[in-house]
This record gives sequence, structure tokens and C-alpha cells, in this order.
Amino acid sequence: MGAGHLRGMLTKEHLTTARLVAILIGIGTLVAGLGLIVTLKMVNVVTASIALQVAMLIELGTLAWFWRHRGRRVKPELAVAAS
Repeated sequence: MGAGHLRGMLTKEHLTTARLVAILIGIGTLVAGLGLIVTLKMVNVVTASIALQVAMLIELGTLAWFWRHRGRRVKPELAVAAS
């Protein structure tokens, strides 16, 4: 199951906020990784590509987590009926 598949399924379920959060976490991971690379003075193509791959894997993991926990959200009509 790839990231594109998970993005599509989350969109189908109207969980677009989950996609946004996954993207932001991926970008944050990439920025942190590149910052670490620059701080350690290990700047080259290999370390930058490793940082990009790690960020993509973190984003995929976040998408998978949201997909696995999609049924736990409270539907607005149920919340109103319960109160």
C-alpha cells in the first residue's frame, strides 16, 4: 500500500485534514533532517537524499496511522444525538 493509495482512500473518506497533517509532519521531518545535516557539516547529495527518504517514510507512516484509526472519529450527528 503506497502513499498515493492512502491519500486517495483518506480523501474518499473525507479525511483531508489527515492528509494535511501528514504533509506537514513530512515537511517538518525534512527540514529537521536537512538542518541536522548542515549542522554536522555532512552536506552532500547522499545525505540529502537520505533525509528526503526518511521524510517520505514518516509521511507514509502518518498516513497509515490515520487510515488505521479512521473509524475512531466522532460523527457530528452522533455527538448531537447523544447530548
